[in-house]
Amino acid sequence: PEEFKIWIPRLDSFDLFIDALFGTGLNQEVRGLPAEAIRAVNEVDVPRAALDIPSGLHSSTGEILGEAFRADFTATFGLPKLGMVLYPGAEMVGTMTVVDIGLPPAVIQGIKNPYILLDRTELLPLLPPRPPESHKGNYGHLLIIAGSLGKTGAAVLAALGALKIGTGLVSVALPRSLNSIILANLPEAMTEPLPETEDGVLRLESVERILRALEGKTAIVIGPGISTLPHVGEIVAAVIKKAEVPVLIDADALTHIARDRNVIAGRACPVVLTPHPGELARVLNTTSAEVQKNRIASALAASRGLDVWVVLKGARTVVAGPQGEILVNPTGNPGMAQGGMGDVLSGVIGGLLAQRMGLRDAAGLGAYLHGMAADAIRFFRSEVGILASEVAEGIPFCVEELRTDDSGEE
Repeated sequence: PEEFKIWIPRLDSFDLFIDALFGTGLNQEVRGLPAEAIRAVNEVDVPRAALDIPSGLHSSTGEILGEAFRADFTATFGLPKLGMVLYPGAEMVGTMTVVDIGLPPAVIQGIKNPYILLDRTELLPLLPPRPPESHKGNYGHLLIIAGSLGKTGAAVLAALGALKIGTGLVSVALPRSLNSIILANLPEAMTEPLPETEDGVLRLESVERILRALEGKTAIVIGPGISTLPHVGEIVAAVIKKAEVPVLIDADALTHIARDRNVIAGRACPVVLTPHPGELARVLNTTSAEVQKNRIASALAASRGLDVWVVLKGARTVVAGPQGEILVNPTGNPGMAQGGMGDVLSGVIGGLLAQRMGLRDAAGLGAYLHGMAADAIRFFRSEVGILASEVAEGIPFCVEELRTDDSGEE
């Protein structure tokens, strides 16, 4: 230890630091001299490279175990490690390169790995070209049940996201007094004005009209801005019980599920939940901190417990399926920490469901495109001041970018 301390004042005279202290098996906090060495090297302005995984990271969760080496470059062997793509670990990796160390393909294929890092190769097959003779009926009809007084924007943004992902028809069911706001801001959407309370919230009597509106729809989004008043939970439960097409449940509707899981019991429809950490914490009867500490385990617990697909929003959005499959989305940036982003995501995923895409694929592709659009805005402008409506507007361009290879040919 004393010999190392002699070198501390001279660390900035080196050209490169290479980290090979600890590997993927680390499962306890780094302490003592190794922690002191990592801390000292991190503080100097010298390039840092890590071998396989930065020392101090938990390879499965991304948790920082005491002290972690902050790499500018990481050469990881064979396959990426889950903890290197999940935060906070992802911040310590820098530019990651996967190095082929000669593992036979049969060995890699034989690994029982439920984790998939979404990328263009995974998602491109989900975007077939549209036949010239196609029409709006080929691309589904989405019903969005959303909005209350003061939260009409949630309905507008969800509908905008659905339209921008190419849904053939979008209908918005909302309190009657808010109808003109939808028509003024999004004339391409159809509306279903419904009975409302004096406070601009859907009345329980609106259930009959909503159930009639389900006819002919190929998917449903319910929840954005719909209100957390107790009687609205009865509306949510009635819709889910009656629906026979995929239903995406978001925002206020998640609060009703957290209050009473019977809201989604006995259903015939497949379901996708799109919670942020606080909403998932309420569903699981835990805290946001616990959800964030292990995002994958939390998403999986809700998915298996409720037999639904879960899209846990946040840095590195996690998509979890009831059979244990996990998709991790690498796109997105801190500029998305603004109101309305989740409403757009609901519309995008709901629109893909309406176009008859499977739950897994719609959730993964929707999350990827949503983050990709925000990344494009950050690249060309800034991550400050990114609006949810701008992200929605960027979705079609990201679809085209995903379809087009580096040569510019589809």
